[in-house]
Amino acid sequence: MIKLTEREKLLLKIAGGIFAVFIVYAFIITPLIYMKDKTGNIYSTNSDRLKRLDNIHEEYANVLERNKRIEVMLKDTQSPSAMIENVASEFNIQNNKVYNRDSQAKIQNKYTKITSDVKFEGVDIRSVLMFVNRIENTDRITHISYLRIAQAFKERRNYDVTLKIDTYRLD
Repeated sequence: MIKLTEREKLLLKIAGGIFAVFIVYAFIITPLIYMKDKTGNIYSTNSDRLKRLDNIHEEYANVLERNKRIEVMLKDTQSPSAMIENVASEFNIQNNKVYNRDSQAKIQNKYTKITSDVKFEGVDIRSVLMFVNRIENTDRITHISYLRIAQAFKERRNYDVTLKIDTYRLD
C-alpha cells in the first residue's frame, strides 16, 4: 500500500471536496434551477392560454347574446309601412309623404327582405335627418339602402327626399 504524506492527504481531501461540490452543483442545483425556470415558463404560458380562453368565452357569450337579440328583432311582425308612418308622424312629415311602396323578396327561404320606397316632398331637412336617424336606430333590423335629397322648387328651405328602407323578417 502507498503511504501518503499529510500534505498529499490534505490535497486529496480538497480535491474530493471540490469534486463533491461539482457533483452537487451539476446533478442537484442545476436541475432544480432548470425545473424552476421551466415551471415559471409553463405557468406564464398556461396563464396566457387561460386569458385567451377567457377572451374567447367572452366573445362567444357576446355573439350568443347578439344572435338572441337579432332573433327577437327578426320575429317582429309589424309592417314596415306602419313603422315608417309612425316615425314620420312623430317628426311631422307624414302629410308630406307622396308614396310608400313595399316589395318583398325571400332570402335563403328563411328570411323575408321588405324594401319600402318612400318619397317626401317639401320637408324640412332637420326633420328628415331625425327621421333617418330614428329609422336606422329602431328596434328592428332596418337599413337605408338609398337616400336622395333634392332641393324643392317651391321653397328654398324645403327638400324632396326619396328613400329605400330595407327591413328583414324571419318567416
